[in-house]
This record gives sequence, structure tokens and C-alpha cells, in this order.
Amino acid sequence: MRNENGVSFDAVMAMAIHIDENLNPMKKFTENIPDKRWGINNANTCVKLLKVYYKDAECGSRGMVIKRIEPKASIWPTLFRH
Repeated sequence: MRNENGVSFDAVMAMAIHIDENLNPMKKFTENIPDKRWGINNANTCVKLLKVYYKDAECGSRGMVIKRIEPKASIWPTLFRH
């Protein structure tokens, strides 16, 4: 996927912000969601394999919990100053 579509470090983060705590897409994947480099088939395959890994690695039984961290509203003006 890296050589063919350019999926690398930042594409993984693009995927991360499009899946929920249960590793399900928050919005139906399209050719451009989560990122055009993924495509529909690769994005769906990635999510399926991520769920298998989470289960096989017993992440839930080790106390690893996936949760979204909401940014504090007060940091946004600082980050996006012009």
C-alpha cells in the first residue's frame, strides 16, 4: 500500500480520526474518506485487520481501552493563529 498508494505515517492518522472506540468507521468510507490514499477496499480491510489484531493481542483483557480524547477548546485559538 505504501508503494502503490502512498499510505504511510500520516495516512494512518487520517484513518485513526475516522474510526470510533469500537474500531468502526464513524462515517461510511468512500474513495476520499478516510483519505484518498486508502480507497474504500483498503480502508475496510485495514479496519477488519485492526479488529483481529486487537482481539488476538488481547488488548481488551490487558486493560487497554480505546477512547477518543477531545481537545480542550482553549487550545484551538492558539493553534490556529494567523
